Amino acid sequence: QDAPAAEVKKAYRRLSLLLHPDRNKEEDAESRFRQLVAIYEVLKDEERRRRYDDILVHGLPDWRQPVFYYRRVRKMSNGELAFLLFLILHRHYAVLWSIYLEKQLDEMLTSSRARRGAEEHGPGEFSSGSCCLSSQSSGPASGATSSPLKLSVWVYLSVRNLPQTVQGVKQCYEDYQQMKQQQKEAEA
Repeated sequence: QDAPAAEVKKAYRRLSLLLHPDRNKEEDAESRFRQLVAIYEVLKDEERRRRYDDILVHGLPDWRQPVFYYRRVRKMSNGELAFLLFLILHRHYAVLWSIYLEKQLDEMLTSSRARRGAEEHGPGEFSSGSCCLSSQSSGPASGATSSPLKLSVWVYLSVRNLPQTVQGVKQCYEDYQQMKQQQKEAEA
């Protein structure tokens, strides 16, 4: 456990000459050599060696515990989380606009084909109700009704009103405690 790196390197070279598959003709020589290389990789890196020593002392963690996986997850700061949410919402909004514009283009192409067909067949054969643009359709969301804007305003107002909310909850709790105290005094 406390062997210096030079000693580990010497032992690795000596054992690699013995276990190398070209020199050792045993059946499991290749697998034993791979194990030796893996062991050397762990022992030459200080961080890996420190973790290995910790496992030797404390044993392997219980992999079924959710705490083990939680510690492995990268912890994001609130700013990173807010930025990520901002990106996701705005990309979603851009996708909504692209779907809307694609529908508008399809309607425009369909109506131009129908007009061309009406010109070729004559005015009597084309019914004006069969294909028309929906003039009532508007964009997917406009300014004040967009989800990213509403969410941003909600978050801002929530943060701004947080002290008053906490104070109100605290006041309600104090009133509840007083009422409880008065009931106890009335019973006694």
